[in-house]
Amino acid sequence: MKLFEASETTIDLDALLRDGGHDPANALVYDIKAIISRYYAKRTAEVLKRVNEVLANYIAANEAQSWNSQSADRTTPPPFRPLCSALDRCRKK
Repeated sequence: MKLFEASETTIDLDALLRDGGHDPANALVYDIKAIISRYYAKRTAEVLKRVNEVLANYIAANEAQSWNSQSADRTTPPPFRPLCSALDRCRKK
């Protein structure tokens, strides 16, 4: 799953490297750039997963509160509707 196209991040990162006086085509710079890109892709996915978990808990708590405030003759809570995560939306594109 990708949030950004490789060309988007490559163009931006290459420009920053050139501004810093480094040649993006240099083999060592290229290898370091690939390692850094993988690291930030992994960290971004972890953050999005945590945000999705927090939002799902928030929605579940609000649905439970809403259910408790409704009529007392309800015997079962409403079904839980999982949050469509940012990851899911990106996969559908």
